[in-house]
Amino acid sequence: MRKNNLFLLGMSCALVAMTGVAFYFYLSQKAQFVEVQAELLSLQKENRTLREDVSFIKSSQTELNFLNQKGWLTPQNRLIAMESIEQLKYLLNEVKTTFEPENIITLENKYTYRVTKIILEVKARLDQDIYIFTDDLLTNFPGILVPHELTLTREEESYESPTPSSFIAGELVFEWYALGTYSHE
Repeated sequence: MRKNNLFLLGMSCALVAMTGVAFYFYLSQKAQFVEVQAELLSLQKENRTLREDVSFIKSSQTELNFLNQKGWLTPQNRLIAMESIEQLKYLLNEVKTTFEPENIITLENKYTYRVTKIILEVKARLDQDIYIFTDDLLTNFPGILVPHELTLTREEESYESPTPSSFIAGELVFEWYALGTYSHE
């Protein structure tokens, strides 16, 4: 009888041990399943976001082409802006440029753009020269330039100056919108 009791005790211990091992295996598999399921949900969310981005790009292709043409997607700075102004001022006698401090605007905590006020004091022989310069500037300037003010005044005639006469003076005020940096950089 003692052998039977020992045998039953051994079997009970083995059964308890096997149940413990099976329960441990169950818990580890359940934890691994939860981890895989969380990863799957994360990948599905990322996939959904990518699909929405692709859909947005397809639906906004015209606007993106415009922004690309205006140089929005290439980094801009004041030196590049000054080079652009220097190239376009061929009709003017004088140009004085002032860049006010830029404002950085953040959208959706991820993307930024810069807004800079630019004041141009110009002098030319004819008002048409200033209008042509303004049109060329709006067409060829890097980024997006929004005119806010154009003031023209007639200059006093001076026949004594050896430099070409400027009959018209103007003040041009623009806001320059250019792509900023990502806020996580």
